Amino acid sequence: MRLIVFDRWGHGKGDITQPVKAIVKRTMGGSDFSDTLELTCDMVLDKGDRIILDDDGWREYVVDSPQEMRDATSFVSTPHASNSVVTLDSSQVIEYFHETEVTPARILDLITDGTEWYPDHEIPDHEPLEVTLDGVGGYQALLQAAELFGLEVTTRFVPDSAMMGGMTRYVGFTEPTGGRQTGLRFEYGRDLASVRRTFASRDVATRIYPYGASQSVKLENGKTEQRKITIAPVNNGKTYLDADNLSQWGYPGRDGAQRQSVMVIDHTDIDTVASLFDQALKDLEEYSKPAVTYEAEITAFTHGGLYVKSLDAGDRVQIVDRTFNPPLRLDGRVTSIEKDLLSPESSTVTLGDVIETTAMQQAEAKRVARTVRVGKPIWDAATATASSAHSTATDAYNEATGLTEKVDTAVSSAATAQSTATAAQSTATAAQTTATAADSTAKAAAAQVAMVGGMTDVTFTVAEFGDGLSVTKEVTDLPASMVAGAPPVRAQQDLWGVCQPIVLDHDSDESIPAGSIRVDVKSKPTADLVVRLAALKGASA
Repeated sequence: MRLIVFDRWGHGKGDITQPVKAIVKRTMGGSDFSDTLELTCDMVLDKGDRIILDDDGWREYVVDSPQEMRDATSFVSTPHASNSVVTLDSSQVIEYFHETEVTPARILDLITDGTEWYPDHEIPDHEPLEVTLDGVGGYQALLQAAELFGLEVTTRFVPDSAMMGGMTRYVGFTEPTGGRQTGLRFEYGRDLASVRRTFASRDVATRIYPYGASQSVKLENGKTEQRKITIAPVNNGKTYLDADNLSQWGYPGRDGAQRQSVMVIDHTDIDTVASLFDQALKDLEEYSKPAVTYEAEITAFTHGGLYVKSLDAGDRVQIVDRTFNPPLRLDGRVTSIEKDLLSPESSTVTLGDVIETTAMQQAEAKRVARTVRVGKPIWDAATATASSAHSTATDAYNEATGLTEKVDTAVSSAATAQSTATAAQSTATAAQTTATAADSTAKAAAAQVAMVGGMTDVTFTVAEFGDGLSVTKEVTDLPASMVAGAPPVRAQQDLWGVCQPIVLDHDSDESIPAGSIRVDVKSKPTADLVVRLAALKGASA
């Protein structure tokens, strides 16, 4: 391992030839990004010096805290250095910045402008967000942007060919789910003894209740009150989602029966049903299993009998935890690493962000979420129509009531006011007619709201398939425009992954009767198959 030193201006100071200790500590995770180097050597290092090394890719560290110890016979230097991206705090300041349509690439251009750093634009696509930066250094702005976009900071260094101090520096972002797929695997509970496993304090949920922002709701008595948004309008009237882990993580009731382990999750920043349902699917995936981290010396990670010395923060490995029944098969990520550059086999890694390897389930959840998002504009428009119509109806009824009272007063006052009363009565009748029409419009719009974005589950039993691979079934009130998929239940999504159903209706195959759907499967299902139909328009077939 070569450690090359330059001063802050790029002038060479030579190599650290006899390091006693060289420890790199790296942590990934939004604003938790950290990359430091701790040395013990006999070379004088000054604040601002740059240390270049090749650790599975070139890296540059800047000395921020040099320490020295001298006596009559010896000299020891123990400097602390950080990834040189921290110098953005010293070379850039954002006095005030505010834009409503900001991409990660735009932020990188802003932060690196005029500095020795270049934006690494090979970053994931991300929808623009509103960003405000007020009186902040460049490095802190970088961390804030990473947290806001849900991305992680990456750096890349390209030294000149002669290794004379010239360095091109790039800073960028990456998805938290990124990192190298190493293909390595370790098993907890069988062949690893020196592994620390830590559970987060939160409980495991078998049922989640997601709630969004509060909105005004008009009651039957005409008053309004604030109530939180729920997923009921797009989840068959249910305000919750269930996982299939009741037998493992539920609670016993008084009668000994299994009860759900419930979790209430507030998303006060979500103000639409579609977005709340989208987030609820992610919440169910996250909170229906224990949050676990694993920490082990790198010697525990073996592959072909060799120590794996090239693991780095962000890399992905496979984990099998056999202490669970059935065993958990997980996709783990190296969230932090303490690497001894002089003795790599003594390094320590921490695995976090552990998720079950259910690619089919995740893909299906995203597809269902996209279905809801497609229907969202129509759903919102219909909701607005219904709300407006109800408001018009209420105003008209109130007006009619007031005019009727005036009529009664006029009739009882004097016969001479009869003509005025008659005119008022006519106006009241007209107002009542208007109110009735408006109320009809409201009811029609409400019925449209019930259809738009609504979902219906249709069950195809194993017996219905018989010896065939196709079943046709009539569906009541089948939407004219719909998307079909599996409900967000793990057992069904696994079943869909095996059977690979294709759902067709009369529009896609005229041999299918109108008002019916046909399910063609690749293999006969081993359990009842549930098809969730998501309506995208209010029309019926």
